[in-house]
Amino acid sequence: MTKRSNSSRNKTLVENAIKRDGKCMLCGTTEGLAVHHIIPIADGGTDTIDNMITLCDKHHYLYHHWPEDESFGTRKLLIKSMDKKAHDGYAQYKAPFGYGYIDGKLVVNEDEAITIKDIYKAYIREKSTLRVSRIFNLPRSLIYRILTNETYLGKVKWRNEIIDGEHQLIIDKDSFDKVGQILSERRKR
Repeated sequence: MTKRSNSSRNKTLVENAIKRDGKCMLCGTTEGLAVHHIIPIADGGTDTIDNMITLCDKHHYLYHHWPEDESFGTRKLLIKSMDKKAHDGYAQYKAPFGYGYIDGKLVVNEDEAITIKDIYKAYIREKSTLRVSRIFNLPRSLIYRILTNETYLGKVKWRNEIIDGEHQLIIDKDSFDKVGQILSERRKR
């Protein structure tokens, strides 16, 4: 697999996007890969991995030079490709704590998965993100993200949809629902 990066962009971000996708998301080639923003920064897009897609040189060129009145649809085609990938069960964002990417697929990191399970058990027992964050010496915001992330249920979040993923779950539905119920009750206070 060959890759190139834009020197003005964060090289780690580009490398992670290429590692995540592993190929051109339109034709599947692994040669001459570049990373492109799905929603351009100028149009309000972010410089984050969830707003990036890997393209080969040919499709990257077409994205920028295809006539607007033609049906290639630039952004529409990219989003259609990413929609298909999501509906096939593949995550298209940075791997959350507890997972990593191997060949473009989410794979459980066993050591981190144990911590995730322990965080859920501790929250069910303590009923406080602050206390759990102190127990694990992790930021409270990370604890909250872990407790509300459907990825741990084997799901993929894409746009406003929750889709069955192709990856192994870490948390069972009963534990996830119980944590969700406690979080909901605590918000009402």
